[in-house]
Amino acid sequence: MQRDFHKVETLAEKVAEFYLGKELDLLQWFELRHRLPTRWELISEWSRHTEELGKQFIVSPYTIEEYSQPDWGIFQTDRFHPEPTHVILMSVRSTESEGAQELYFACAPDACGEFKLCDYVSRTPPIEEFKPAPDVIAFADVYGELRPIVEKAVETIARSLGNDQIGFLQFHYADTLFYPEVSVDLYPHVEAFTEKSWRQSIHRGGQYLASEAISRMYCAMIEGTPRLIAYEGEAIDLQQDRFEYDFPNWAGFEMFHAHLRKCLMCVLSHVLFEAQAKGSIRWRGSFNGNDHRHVVLACYSDLEDQKAPLTRITDVNGITFHEFAGTIRMLNNSLHPYRLQSMKDRWQENIALAESAVPKAQPDGGSENEVIGHWSAVIGKAHPSADAKVLIEDFVHNYREVRIPGARDSLMLEWGSIRPLLLDGFTDLRQHGRPMWGNSEQRWIGVTRQIDSGREDDNTALCAFFYFGTATGDEQSGTIEFVGVDTIDRELQRFYKAPFVADLLSKQAERISVFASEVG
Repeated sequence: MQRDFHKVETLAEKVAEFYLGKELDLLQWFELRHRLPTRWELISEWSRHTEELGKQFIVSPYTIEEYSQPDWGIFQTDRFHPEPTHVILMSVRSTESEGAQELYFACAPDACGEFKLCDYVSRTPPIEEFKPAPDVIAFADVYGELRPIVEKAVETIARSLGNDQIGFLQFHYADTLFYPEVSVDLYPHVEAFTEKSWRQSIHRGGQYLASEAISRMYCAMIEGTPRLIAYEGEAIDLQQDRFEYDFPNWAGFEMFHAHLRKCLMCVLSHVLFEAQAKGSIRWRGSFNGNDHRHVVLACYSDLEDQKAPLTRITDVNGITFHEFAGTIRMLNNSLHPYRLQSMKDRWQENIALAESAVPKAQPDGGSENEVIGHWSAVIGKAHPSADAKVLIEDFVHNYREVRIPGARDSLMLEWGSIRPLLLDGFTDLRQHGRPMWGNSEQRWIGVTRQIDSGREDDNTALCAFFYFGTATGDEQSGTIEFVGVDTIDRELQRFYKAPFVADLLSKQAERISVFASEVG
């Protein structure tokens, strides 16, 4: 037993060193775990890891205890694998913030007797059947999907501008593609384009689009599709055999994004050319009979860097596209290849582990997951054509009727202006990580249920956010918050009578984001 304790101490020292080290090595971190990561896990961890690289941490002294299963909601559906024998407890605090993060690492010995970190595995087999990656990614599919959508967006923009002319357009797309649909948004400006002022310009409305094809193709690339077919028909080798050796600088990432940008340029330029030929849109800045047509094409991660210049210029069908010099910002991997588990092997392992699962623990009281599951089951109406007030009443009904014994529930009703969360359908951010945000504030109503189960893990927030177009800067804002259900009817009447809320609820929401997240 004493020998085991010393081995756990060795593991604890390595965990602490990971946070203290100046050159954090993600590969060495994965080697502390029992399971090899899949490609998706590697990409997700790399995103989080790069955020930590520039930070300095203060790490508390660790403590080691024998393992007993905590009374946490996650154990309703998941368990540790392999069964832990010890727990490492420590806290870390960034020098940039005051709050500390409590860390909990369950560990168990491997076949050689060395202690490694345990992973969560599901108690039930995976629902979806494993499907091999397709042979090719064809950007003609993206063009075919987006062309009619962009045509309608341009028609809507032309009607909303009336007699005004377009100064320039911004065409944005998401490059963190973990959701069933990907945001592809179009924003018109009436100001003339200048590279110095385009960031400060306020767009005149916007058309919020989505693409299932882009997300499917991105998933296929990560899962191992060997080649892509460019919009022009050229076959491109994605060099999948180099993924583990070259990550995070794998050439497939840049190939995909480069051809995605080309495809988006073709979609928009063809639509704009036809719209101008029909006389439905006009551009500001005519010179010698030719209109100056400018479009800023950028992924949302580019827009987060306020100092990044637009340095790449591409002309397509007489339209000048301004882009950033690069979209993939990764660091060099100068060590050895990442050792990864294939999607198929992980799927088969998950089935085997689920079938051999130990009986799940039943914590006292109800489950937060039941409340979230009930809400997500009825939230299929959460698309821009849905009636916001009906969805809010559904949300409140869920709060009133689906209760958790022993938990402290509160409901918060908010309004004002905020940058929109770019989600599609119900999203559990506790599993999907950080979401994408729009780059300009919109008028907004938010409804949040916070569930405090009284356990040591973070509380759960269940949110429905409704966005009603571009903010003007003089929006009213307010918050109503209450605990339990005793005063719910009175507080709802106060909420509905607020002039700003009443005005927005008489309109159709342009975007709706419904999600679950953790709150401290």
